[in-house]
Amino acid sequence: MACEHGTAAGVSSTVPAKSAPRRAVLLNDTMHDRHHGCTLVGRTIDNLATANGIELIARSPVHHDWRLDHKLLSEMQSAELIVVNGEGTIHHDRPAGLALLEAGAWGKKRGIPTALINMTWAANSRAAAQHLKQFSFVAVRESASKALLADLGVASYEAPDLALYSADPVPGPRLEVAVTDSVVPHVAAALEQVRRRNSGRYVNILYGKSGPREWVRSCRKFGAVAGASPRQIVHAIGAGVREHFHRNASADHFVSDISRSRLLITGRFHAVIVALATRTPVLAVASNTHKIESTLRDAGLQSFRVTTPEKIDSALIERASHWQPGELKALDNFVRRGRKEIEAMFTHVAGI
Repeated sequence: MACEHGTAAGVSSTVPAKSAPRRAVLLNDTMHDRHHGCTLVGRTIDNLATANGIELIARSPVHHDWRLDHKLLSEMQSAELIVVNGEGTIHHDRPAGLALLEAGAWGKKRGIPTALINMTWAANSRAAAQHLKQFSFVAVRESASKALLADLGVASYEAPDLALYSADPVPGPRLEVAVTDSVVPHVAAALEQVRRRNSGRYVNILYGKSGPREWVRSCRKFGAVAGASPRQIVHAIGAGVREHFHRNASADHFVSDISRSRLLITGRFHAVIVALATRTPVLAVASNTHKIESTLRDAGLQSFRVTTPEKIDSALIERASHWQPGELKALDNFVRRGRKEIEAMFTHVAGI
């Protein structure tokens, strides 16, 4: 991680002089994903872009191929900066991630600076890594990604996920054990079993997704699949109904929900980030990349906080519900330092 004052090689913390706003286009705007963690990321981008004199004149939403959008391409041609929000898109050579990586060469060919920020890099090919060298600036959100890129000869800046900047603790008693799902379906089903066994309260990180198709998808995620027992299917349908009808009204409500829990058990990366920001004890199951375990390690938390659903019992829940010696101090330092690094990153991007 960069130094405590949020600077790294090639990154200046000097605030640019006041001038006309710099016109920029944002690619992979995940606020459209109806996900409270992504809402927090988008809030940070909007606030720190404005604070640093960056005017976002156009946005390409997540799951949208910017290369085929002629109106967006016209806006990009007139822009002075292209910002790509990497987030959880650039891993395993996924087509959506490879498409985002093409933005570096596109901008370089036209003399428009490009900044790739807030990225986890995992299980991509060396050919994909070559695209990174076309960007004016590359920033990752945890140390494992930074190390992988260093091995590939790509220099990167490190700052925690942007959601960390926009989530604050909410005062109040910490009473229940909260449990989320996971983007990995079998992990989501296993975490639902953990929740039932331990009388946990389900916390939904998603919002706004409704209709029969979404309800069926939820049921499948929680285990209503071919080969499941009738009992498993009944439980999965119940979990799908609960997820469908019980949601946090806003990202702020989601933050409050986690902040008032004595423990969060989760397979969601952004739920982990909110737990860290609100100083909520956390027990996490790995996701589809190294982002969870690397971030918890960067935060100075003990290794037992990354586990598997099968190992989660009452004894582990009791242990994880309390900060271990040194953990809270390390976490406070991580959050304070991380927010400075995020601020310094936007200041640098504004001055590219």
